[in-house]
Amino acid sequence: YGIVLCEGDEMYILHNDPDKFNKHGGSIVKENLTKWIKGKDIVEVHTTDVSKEQIEQVANQMKKMPYHLIHFNCEHFIHKIVNKNFNFSPQVINWAIGLTAITFAYFIIRNHGKK
Repeated sequence: YGIVLCEGDEMYILHNDPDKFNKHGGSIVKENLTKWIKGKDIVEVHTTDVSKEQIEQVANQMKKMPYHLIHFNCEHFIHKIVNKNFNFSPQVINWAIGLTAITFAYFIIRNHGKK
């Protein structure tokens, strides 16, 4: 997940990368889109009415935050920009639902054998 910024003739992607750090120690990085996209499969592209200033404002607020799979992943960053909702990551929600279902099934199966 990332968001594209146009600056003159150049295009950049602003994203939350677990393997990179910015000069503030956080994981929000801005990279040249052409270089970043090489070797990657683009799955979805969405348009948004978010301004460059709004994107940069959110990135500035989060510039010191390090990547965290559950609390601050790439989805959290993009949802904060686009939806103004920081606490939303479909990836984390889906994992939580899956783990809950597996745990529930385990206890049903375990207790069923005790009858």
